[in-house]
Amino acid sequence: MQEIECDVHVIGSGFGGLASALRLSELGLRVCLSERLNYAGGCASTFSRFGYKFESGATLFSGFAPGQLFHHWIERYQWDLNFIPHEELIRFQIGVRSYSVQNTRSKLHETLYAMVSPENQRALSRFLHAQKAIADSFWPLFDNPKVFLLSGLMRSGAFAQAQKLLGAASAIRYMKWLGKPLSKVLQSYKLEQEHELVTYLDALCQITLQCSTQEAEAFFAMVALDYPLRGTGHIHGGIGALANKMAEQVVLNDGVFLPVSEVRKLKRQGKGYVAQGRKANVSSTHVVSNLVPQALWSLRPELGQNTELQKMARQLEQAWGAVMLYGVCEDDESWAQEPFHIEIAESLNVEMTYGRHIFISVSGRDEGEKAEEGFRTFVVSTHIRIEDQNDDAYPQIVNEVQERMWQNIEAFAPKLAAKAVQRFTGSPRTFERFTGRPKGAVGGIPRRAGLHHYRAKRVTELEDKHYMVGDSVFPGQSTLATAVGGYLVAEKIASRR
Repeated sequence: MQEIECDVHVIGSGFGGLASALRLSELGLRVCLSERLNYAGGCASTFSRFGYKFESGATLFSGFAPGQLFHHWIERYQWDLNFIPHEELIRFQIGVRSYSVQNTRSKLHETLYAMVSPENQRALSRFLHAQKAIADSFWPLFDNPKVFLLSGLMRSGAFAQAQKLLGAASAIRYMKWLGKPLSKVLQSYKLEQEHELVTYLDALCQITLQCSTQEAEAFFAMVALDYPLRGTGHIHGGIGALANKMAEQVVLNDGVFLPVSEVRKLKRQGKGYVAQGRKANVSSTHVVSNLVPQALWSLRPELGQNTELQKMARQLEQAWGAVMLYGVCEDDESWAQEPFHIEIAESLNVEMTYGRHIFISVSGRDEGEKAEEGFRTFVVSTHIRIEDQNDDAYPQIVNEVQERMWQNIEAFAPKLAAKAVQRFTGSPRTFERFTGRPKGAVGGIPRRAGLHHYRAKRVTELEDKHYMVGDSVFPGQSTLATAVGGYLVAEKIASRR
């Protein structure tokens, strides 16, 4: 059993923990990063099975454009990573009707206009003008964490900051939508009956905000509409390649990375903490936990009295898990060489969950680390409610969802179905087993409409010198957002020293 002393112990190597550990090491602090798996990334990682490699969950990621956080680190350290910014990011299908979601605003808008009737083209134009104003005001906060620091977000409430940003962008008139669902915004532009557009927005909101347009906080949804345009694409070989580079850099910056070293107990000792793990006992002045509330309680039962954590835990109980299909298929000469992504809603206005809505990612022809020549790997996902695990019929529910997923692949992506030679399944309980997240919740707390989002604390300090990062806390969902949160926590710790 190793005995390690450090300034900061980061527990969990999801992207919140990775970003926090890397930034802390850049600032000259001695960091120890602990991870229960034998690779970094958590819910956004790349794993091996049957000699093939698969993404554990999401397969498209933002933050890679010049000036954005991941691009900054790739350039600074000259990491040998190949980011693929697809021109067509997603092929979006409503049944057999197909749309191209591209990575420029003009092309994306062409697609959205094609979803709307001629008499509502002008209304859509006004909606998109408002959407761009809001997105342009808020995306800089996620593009570069230093904007948070310079603008005072570490010290002031987000509601006041929202006013400041929107005022500066001459978009103050849109403040009336704060706390309202996106559906209300669509109604104000008389777009609520444009069912193809609403179906696309429902699918987008379900993936990014974990809820539909009927529930999604309007400002967050308007910002999320820019997702294809903000440095979004695919990392050659899988997102695990980026996660591994970040963990390796922590070590090169005089830190320690402990894979296969689950932390089992955390307690106060003197002015700091001692963590008992599988491989090491780690003594530190500060702790950063990249964990959900329920997992934190198992390490420090005292935190069970923390009302903020109790609230988060209740919200996560109303969140989502992922049901997955992983597989191997023969290559097809008609497919592009690059990885490609197909998103399918089986019909108009369908609930984007339980296999009715699926997201398919197929690896590239030249990703030899994923599959041998002549084959590709694919990943398919859908959402299922976490609370279903309380139902005795849960295994049957999961099986039915997986059958529906495959039926929709056969119906709307028949070439992929015909080329498949091997497949296996995953469920929220699979995520729980591998990542340690109780009940396998993914995607964080749903961003349902309400002003509480703008009154939230910027940095979650659970107790003296113990911080929380990840998709359960600000700024929330997405690999980029959790990394930004980890970066902010690192800056906070460094400033207090």
